[in-house]
Amino acid sequence: MLPCIDTGQHEKGINFIELNNTVPSPLGKAVNSQTKTMKKNQTYVGVDKDINGGMTTIGKLIRDAKVFGLLDDAETCEGWNLAGIDALLNKVNNEWDKYGCLVSNLPEELFKRHQEIHDKAMEAARAAGWSGNQETDDEI
Repeated sequence: MLPCIDTGQHEKGINFIELNNTVPSPLGKAVNSQTKTMKKNQTYVGVDKDINGGMTTIGKLIRDAKVFGLLDDAETCEGWNLAGIDALLNKVNNEWDKYGCLVSNLPEELFKRHQEIHDKAMEAARAAGWSGNQETDDEI
């Protein structure tokens, strides 16, 4: 499941849309978000407020940016628009390219930092109810 973007709408306490192919929306209806275009006023809710305890594509991106020192550890990216997230994605991809996109190729210091950041995030997400099953629910 992909990340949340704040739409500024707070119907029934929901303040996000999901940005992936066909998924259940927060209101329980199937949505094909590929046909949706983001409006300029849509902003990211922040990794600390993201769905699934931040275990989303943008959440992983933010954690990886912290691994590479592109973001401070306290940065949640709350209020960032899609252009800002996309720019961060390009920077993170450039860093991963240096290591063949493999955690095992990271220098020891970055490897340890990666493990610490992602392990801490997974622990917090599990405490928030995330199980990881969402990533494999559609597999046979």
